[in-house]
Amino acid sequence: MTRQQFYHSKLWRQAREQRLRKDMYSCHDCGGTASEVHHIKPLTEDNIEDYTISLNERNLMSLCKECHSKRTAGNTGTCQQDMYSTRTGRQYQCDTPL
Repeated sequence: MTRQQFYHSKLWRQAREQRLRKDMYSCHDCGGTASEVHHIKPLTEDNIEDYTISLNERNLMSLCKECHSKRTAGNTGTCQQDMYSTRTGRQYQCDTPL
């Protein structure tokens, strides 16, 4: 499955909407209005069809467009830049099992 196919799938649209609703459309980082959902452990060709990663609500966070852009800028497929939320101070361990 390609990224485009995944992001247009019914399963992703449902998981995305569920995460946004659960977070009351609040950006995890700045508290603004969230309109996007970020994968804490980035999706790769190897894990995109592993729904314990790609659709797992523990691997998803609601973000506004600006914060999502900051988190994904220069993403190399590792989680190092994704491990800390400036608003909540919460740490994320990308290498631990979801």
